[in-house]
Amino acid sequence: MNILANRMDNIFLSDLRQIIGTTITYSRAGGGVGSILLIKFSNNNRLWIWRYWELLKNNQIIATEEDDNTAMIGKIAIAAVQLENKSVEDISINNYNIHITFSNGYSLFVYATRDLTNDLPNWKYSIPSKNLVYEITSNLNVEQKQWSKKQRKLGAI
Repeated sequence: MNILANRMDNIFLSDLRQIIGTTITYSRAGGGVGSILLIKFSNNNRLWIWRYWELLKNNQIIATEEDDNTAMIGKIAIAAVQLENKSVEDISINNYNIHITFSNGYSLFVYATRDLTNDLPNWKYSIPSKNLVYEITSNLNVEQKQWSKKQRKLGAI
């Protein structure tokens, strides 16, 4: 294994684990953002999810990326808001699939897939305080980028 790649993976995982113990201050999906799930944490770190995801409560699926994405009233919109004010208890990653456990029995599974016909990323994790974004690409690679001025100006996640 490439020592540099291994070091990058360790830094990436360490940065991702910064959300443990934080609270979700914003969670939205549906309507204008389609089924893209947007989550902001109390440490100002942010997660965008473009590919297939499942949100569960007490091990029962309450919404997936494929559900009704009607703004405000669709199944996705209603479920996403339920994450607000929940704290992050744990996060694990395996082959860029992530599992996040939240307080009150909530959990989120994100499934990264290789898709060479669509250049949308699987998911992004932004750390504005470090001017840093990790992107899991459609080719299942991690790309490290700078947090852009455009993202700051738009308040994007």
